Order: sequence, then structure tokens, then C-alpha cells
Amino acid sequence: MHAGDTDVRVPEEPGDADALLSRISSWVDTRYSVRKVLEHWGPDAARDADTFLSDRANRRFLELHADMAEEGGPGERQHSWAAVETRREVVMCGPYYPDYGRGEHSEDRAVRQTEELLATEGVRALGSDVFIFTRSSPCLDRDTQPCMLHLVEKALEWHALYGVRTHIGYARSWGFKGNKEALFREVDFQQLECVGLSHDHDSYVEAMAKNCPEGNLGPLSKDLFGAVKRMLDAGSKGLRFSLKPATQEPNRKSCFKSVESCVSECEEGGASEEERKAETKEADAMAEAAQELVSEGTLQNLREHVERGLTFARDYGFSSQTDETAGAEVRQAFVRGWRDMAEGRYAEVIRERLTDDFNRHVTHLFSQDVVKLDKEYIQIGRIRFSEGSLPSLEDR
Repeated sequence: MHAGDTDVRVPEEPGDADALLSRISSWVDTRYSVRKVLEHWGPDAARDADTFLSDRANRRFLELHADMAEEGGPGERQHSWAAVETRREVVMCGPYYPDYGRGEHSEDRAVRQTEELLATEGVRALGSDVFIFTRSSPCLDRDTQPCMLHLVEKALEWHALYGVRTHIGYARSWGFKGNKEALFREVDFQQLECVGLSHDHDSYVEAMAKNCPEGNLGPLSKDLFGAVKRMLDAGSKGLRFSLKPATQEPNRKSCFKSVESCVSECEEGGASEEERKAETKEADAMAEAAQELVSEGTLQNLREHVERGLTFARDYGFSSQTDETAGAEVRQAFVRGWRDMAEGRYAEVIRERLTDDFNRHVTHLFSQDVVKLDKEYIQIGRIRFSEGSLPSLEDR
């Protein structure tokens, strides 16, 4: 179907289209793109940098999302749906879910079904609007063509064929690879301590050499140091968080490895078999009792979490069969284990926040690259859901 078949004039802008495709093609090189984002993610970048849809598109997405929910809703998994709005009607399709066994993302099916809808509508599709919703923004890193690049190419194609404008809306920024982003994997508690003690990258490198001389991790790059430093200076040092991981139930043994190591030391110290069994039993019972503190999900800052563990260890009562020396050893081991757990969870929360912020900047910069050249046939942005209507966000 071509523009000449109807009265509707479909603008043809091959130069602009070629320029856009050339501009966004650099995003295929993930290493280059990561450096680009980190360079932008500096002190002069707006902390709340984000890309939102126009008011009109946002309202339409909310209406369509409500219609989809009325028909049963897509649940809490990653999903996509599409809608083609012609002058006569709105045709919706979906929701679609990923099929990772086949290497298929939810957006892939939404694109295919949109193409089928446009082809079926034919002349009636001319000048219509296409709305594609995906819970997490389309990916920018994939073994095959990333979803975001594929959608932009399809938007250009649909505009050339039907004169449609494509709106891509999402609930949260996924960036390159979402929660699987490994850029901040080396940001552990020791790194955070050294960053917090430093005023610039040089002093941070000195702090790492002094405080972590035998550590397995090298110093962070200047760009990563800057990102972590800004987050800590913005108030994350006093961050209130839960010891309970958001995605899974805490594992008691992994939380209190120091308690187990204490028992092992007792074994090496020549304790009798009976004494080892008794001490192991007490250590397990103490860790089990402390598990309730973790499962409560209380929001506290790091210092408060550590003090809570100290209070628990001090007040915990062992059985009458446990002698004073053994009880003291188990208490000390518990305190070490509790502190390690609290510090590790704090670092995990910081990594999660860094990743979310990074992903937001990734999607924002990509969207800027697109709209710099043409806003007429494509719009990409986060949907502003009203309070209570924001869908539960689950990993892909």
C-alpha cells in the first residue's frame, strides 16, 4: 500500500530516516554506548533526567492500559501489547510475554501483530496512531537486534507505508540489560567506604591501596567513582533499607557464615565431638531466632541494623548446657556474621539504585537521539501512571 493510492499524503523523508538510523546504529556497540552514558552521567547531568510521553499520548496509554486490565489484565510479568487507532476504531492485541527458550522478547510479538493489523486495515490505516506498551522499556543489548532499535526501524517503515505515528510507552527504564547490568558488580561495602572517605578519584585510589591492600577488587574507574560518590553525597549514606532481599527469601546460612566459621575453628581447636555438636546446635538455633529480625523487613539505616544485631546477640539466652566460653564465641561469631550481612545488603541496595539510575539515563539518552531528528513519526517515553495504577514491576 502506497501513499499515492489515497488522498492522504504520506511524507517521505529518506534523508532524515537515513540520518536517524545512522545516528542510532552506534547504540549497537554496547561498550561505546556505555562510555557515552557514563560521560553524560556527570555532575552537570540533571539528576531527574527522564523521558516522558506527551500529555495526549500519556492519557491515551492510560485509557488503553485500563481497557487491557478490564479484560483480565496481564499479571505482573514482563509483557507488551499494541493498539492501532484509526479514524473508525481502536484495535488492540496482546498481552504478549517473552519466550526466552526461543530467544523471543515480548516486544517481538507485539511488532509482528502490529504489522498484521496495519496490513489488514490497509487504506484505513493511513494516518492512524500506533501505541506499543512494554512494561520495561525495550532492551538495547541483545544477541540479535535489540528491541529498541527494531522498534525505531519499524516506526520508520510504518510511517513510510501508512503515514502512522508510533508511540512507545513503558513503565520503567530497562536500559541495556536491566537488572542484569554488571557495570556496578564490584561496588561492595569496602568500595563504598573508600569512596565515602575520598573527595576525588586520586584520594579514592589512595584509600583503596591503604584500606584494601589485599582485596580482590581493583579501584573503580573515574566515571564509576563519580557516579557512586554523587549517590552517597546525595544522602545514600543514611539510606534506610530492609535486610530482607526484595526478590527472594533470605538464606540463613549465607547470612551468617561467620557463625559457621566459628564452629569450624572450634573443631580445629581440639574440641570434643560432643562439644562440637552442642556448639553447632546453639549456633544454628541463634541464627534461626535472628532470622525473624531479617524477615520483618524493618527499614533502618546501616548503623541501626548493626546495633539491632548487637542487642540481639547480647540478650540472647543459650541453653544451660552451653558453657560461658562457648557462648561468648558464638555471640562474637554471630555479631561478625550479622555485620557482614548488613553491610552486604547495604551495598546491594546501593548497586540496585545505581543500576536503576544508569538504566534511566541510558533510555533517556537514546530517546534524545531519536527526537533530535524527528518527532513527527515516533515518540518514546515513560508513562506517568497515577498513584495506585502503576503496574507492579517485575524483572523480565
